[in-house]
Amino acid sequence: MNLVIGSTGSIGNAVVSELSSRGLKVRALVRDSNKARKVLWGKVDLLEGSAESPQLLTTAFEGVDIVFNCLNLPYPEWSKLPAIHKQILNAAKDASAKMVFPGNVYIYGHAQSAKVSEDQPLFEKGKASRPIGRYVHGVITQ
Repeated sequence: MNLVIGSTGSIGNAVVSELSSRGLKVRALVRDSNKARKVLWGKVDLLEGSAESPQLLTTAFEGVDIVFNCLNLPYPEWSKLPAIHKQILNAAKDASAKMVFPGNVYIYGHAQSAKVSEDQPLFEKGKASRPIGRYVHGVITQ
């Protein structure tokens, strides 16, 4: 079973579409199941709720082999992301599930050059992602 968190966003939606097109089982953790039904296609098991809930994450991870953590929040809520991603990572670890954590270039703001690299200074709002990276690295290297 594949779990996609953040499945109604552009990255998560593409992941759900690809997994479904391959005939793989997909569970989508969504905040709004009505919105999800409009944008997701294929056979998808919808689980409605917030990734901020440890109890819901335990349920979401039942029988999951791989989790695609595509969760993102509106900029004003980015300060919540480190704690949420930490909970998701811990739930994946507890379930012995492999985690795929796709990123994006939002943290760099507007492109300051033709080529964006990890050395480019972070956009002020992108600085909220630093603790996530540090925590993920710490868990992976344990």
